[in-house]
Amino acid sequence: MAEWLGTNRHHVKQCPSTNDLCRQLADDGAPHGTLVTATIQTQGRGRGGNDWQSLPGNLFMSFLVRGPMPAELAARLSLSAGLGIHESLSQWGACHIKWPNDILMNGKKVCGILVESTGSGNLVSTAVIGVGINVATAPKERAYLRMVAPDVTLQEVQDVVVQRLDFRIEELLTVGLRPQVGAINERLWKGRGSVNGFSGVCDSLSPAGHLILRSADGQTKRVSSAEIQWEGYA
Repeated sequence: MAEWLGTNRHHVKQCPSTNDLCRQLADDGAPHGTLVTATIQTQGRGRGGNDWQSLPGNLFMSFLVRGPMPAELAARLSLSAGLGIHESLSQWGACHIKWPNDILMNGKKVCGILVESTGSGNLVSTAVIGVGINVATAPKERAYLRMVAPDVTLQEVQDVVVQRLDFRIEELLTVGLRPQVGAINERLWKGRGSVNGFSGVCDSLSPAGHLILRSADGQTKRVSSAEIQWEGYA
């Protein structure tokens, strides 16, 4: 059972974005762990402002993490969330963590994570973590859970995901990312990407959460931002 995440819950039938609604609640004083879910999103979005197609029957949720916390730690929230979600979804089918904020199933995106933070200087005061999981359906280039688990329900998915996120985010805030790096590396998608002229496969995560690319001749490059051009992946 979740200890802090979802102790304050808000569900709406429709909203533009659960992240936006969660942010509004945060601005109005909502407590740490506030959870927002919606049946339908009309303006869902992913990283970089990309549209997230919010099809009926899927999970759309956002939750509030209150600081203050170091900006460097807040930057790892998507990795900890990805680990928790992977641990949840893998009970229904094999999947991988695509650094820094996606979960893949059968090589296609089944979940996206969007973290939006506010703060000043090197401190983050609040972070809203948005999660979109394709449960019942997905665009043709994406995956959805019922492809591999036809009987899974939306409520089942939400309950398991909230429980694992509760544990992994609390662990990050308490002791940092380092204890999670090994588990993330075991689940890491080993795709090929390039950045600033360097091309290589995803080798591992550094203890600080940076992605390490390894080229064909064994050279490595540490990547700290998500501006990677993935080869053979949209």
